Amino acid sequence: MSEELDGLNLSELIEAIAQEEVLIVRFQNFEERLLLDMRLGEDEQPLVRMVGPVSSAEERYAELRQIRPEVALPERIMVVPWPRSFSEMQRLGLWDEISSRILKVAGDSATALTRELRTDIERLEMLELAAIIRGDIGYETLWERDD
Repeated sequence: MSEELDGLNLSELIEAIAQEEVLIVRFQNFEERLLLDMRLGEDEQPLVRMVGPVSSAEERYAELRQIRPEVALPERIMVVPWPRSFSEMQRLGLWDEISSRILKVAGDSATALTRELRTDIERLEMLELAAIIRGDIGYETLWERDD
């Protein structure tokens, strides 16, 4: 699959998911990021979780140092912008690639984790969509409701 999607080479993205030690997926539709730190910690597990945005690479490294003081800082953190919806990520098989990588490193015990992450990402996306529809802070509605 050497398909391009919004300027993103899907083959390269799949390779990054499979190879990178630390990968951040930056979703277009909401602020939280998916942090995939595949290095093993004291608990012999990778760190996989949703994290908030930061304003610099230095902040992300400091966050990693705080979260995992027992693990040396990575040489680099690969940040991948995801320009589409999460359902599109699933349709293209990228979520399967991410889940497979997590399971490969963490073992079958991470099945529940990947399920929870999928649910969290879907929930975050739906909350942001609802905010768009309501015209919440940062958004404007096209139509006003007459009361």
